[in-house]
Amino acid sequence: MPPALKTCALLLAITGTLIALELATIANKEPLPPSAPQNFSALLGFFPLIIHRQAPRLALFLSQDAANQSLDLA
Repeated sequence: MPPALKTCALLLAITGTLIALELATIANKEPLPPSAPQNFSALLGFFPLIIHRQAPRLALFLSQDAANQSLDLA
């Protein structure tokens, strides 16, 4: 890898770190907005159970069945 490309990558990493540190210090100085009470439906408390467990599980079981059937037919 050429030295100019290494230097550019190093400068970008340092710049990104400095920007992240600056944003972190700005975020600590901001006052927190007053929190309003949330409804259960607004919090989407049912979302992780339905979407993040059932859909991947169904996809995995269907693909396992398809793989088993293709192996049995071969």
